[in-house]
Amino acid sequence: MIIKIGSLNMRNWSYSSRKDFQKIAEIIVSEEFDVIALQEILSEGKIHCNSRIC
Repeated sequence: MIIKIGSLNMRNWSYSSRKDFQKIAEIIVSEEFDVIALQEILSEGKIHCNSRIC
């Protein structure tokens, strides 16, 4: 069995304070990870995402 693991450190994702969650979701879907670790994510509000991804 092969498991594909993705680990994304979001701290330096962009120089602005706003993260592009749509782009992050596209990367996760396109890479077809089995397990995903997202590090250093801070959010002031609720994240809305596509049910296919969440």
